[in-house]
Amino acid sequence: MPTADTFDPQQIALRLAVAALVGMLIGFERESSHKGVGIRTFSLVTLLGTMCALLGQAFALEALGVVAVLTLAISLRTSSTGTNSLGLTTAIALVSTAVLGMLIGFGHTFTPIAAAIIITMLLSLSEQFQRITDGVSSSELRSAVLLGLIGFVIYPALPNHAIDRFSLLNPREAWITVIVVATIGFANYVLLRIYARRGLYYAAVLGGLVNSTALGGLVNSTATIAEVARWVKADTTDPVSMGVTLSLLTVVAMFLRNFVILGIFSTRSAKLAAAPLLLMSLASIIAVYRGRHRGERTPGELDLDSPVSLGKVLRFAALFLLIQISGTLAQRWLGSFGFIMVALIGGTVSSASTAAAAAHLAAHGELTPQLAATGAVLSSITSALINIPVLQRETRNKALAVRLSVVTLGIAVVGIAVSIVEFKLKLRF
Repeated sequence: MPTADTFDPQQIALRLAVAALVGMLIGFERESSHKGVGIRTFSLVTLLGTMCALLGQAFALEALGVVAVLTLAISLRTSSTGTNSLGLTTAIALVSTAVLGMLIGFGHTFTPIAAAIIITMLLSLSEQFQRITDGVSSSELRSAVLLGLIGFVIYPALPNHAIDRFSLLNPREAWITVIVVATIGFANYVLLRIYARRGLYYAAVLGGLVNSTALGGLVNSTATIAEVARWVKADTTDPVSMGVTLSLLTVVAMFLRNFVILGIFSTRSAKLAAAPLLLMSLASIIAVYRGRHRGERTPGELDLDSPVSLGKVLRFAALFLLIQISGTLAQRWLGSFGFIMVALIGGTVSSASTAAAAAHLAAHGELTPQLAATGAVLSSITSALINIPVLQRETRNKALAVRLSVVTLGIAVVGIAVSIVEFKLKLRF
């Protein structure tokens, strides 16, 4: 056992003060939440842990055992009597506070203080956590778990080398794309759940971000366009303006999303695609502003699935690999024209997959950054055009299809013209 000579009064005073403050911090939160135990109890438990730690490791372990047994006994007693003075969360917090006191007694400062702040924050967010869990469906929880699975379990297990004789497929590098696009899709889905009810414009933009990732289905933006069609059919004042406005907003979201994907995997390709994609986005926004639907309303309950599920991830991975391998072979056998054809076809299915494949190939030297950027732009244009027959099929509104066709073709002309000018300037200089 340590003697009095082994204690430095100043160090002891500092440790006791820190222990008292740590206990008071956690205890204040519990007392303000009317949990039956509060500042005095938590402060005493922390001080007990500190003093026992000063006496030695054996005393500290014995004190921890005593606190744990007493807390368990009191918790069981309150449960049997029907009172709610000491719940399971408070009991665990009390034992944790004793551990913090021991750490302080052993000379630690940062760890117990940081842990006390985190514990207090977790305890104070009880109502917020309850609201979140009440609003989270089982499919959304599975989506979050699946993101962790594909990122932290599957990815490290994949081989980090080409597995075929033609060097077409490196599983680990390809899987990075799946992780990134799945994460983007899920993050945008969360934003959709939070902000979609603020208005149709929010819902259209965020829905375009979610379902344009190709994780929402095999046809680009189909789920979002189906929702747009439902809102258009419910509108009796100006369905054509509403349909054009909301469709163009999903297209803007798709353009910007593809630009971000390019930037993640190939910065040079993103720089080359920036002018056409951003100018097409600007043209779309101008068209939205000039012909916007008057009297925007709040949408009803959105019927969009979470964009991350095992089936959707596997479909996206298969689609991405198909476009990547097809693009590589087309480039090798047919040159630039071959890859452009693959990009155009890929845009009818998923511009996100095409943009990711183009950037991936450019990053590994299979494509020039210019060709990758051109492929991403053309696939984005194709994806925008494919929305027209989908919306026409859902709404059966010929006037809407004609007007949307004119506006979308104008936007496509802007993107193609900018790409041609950019290419000629590059050749000249």
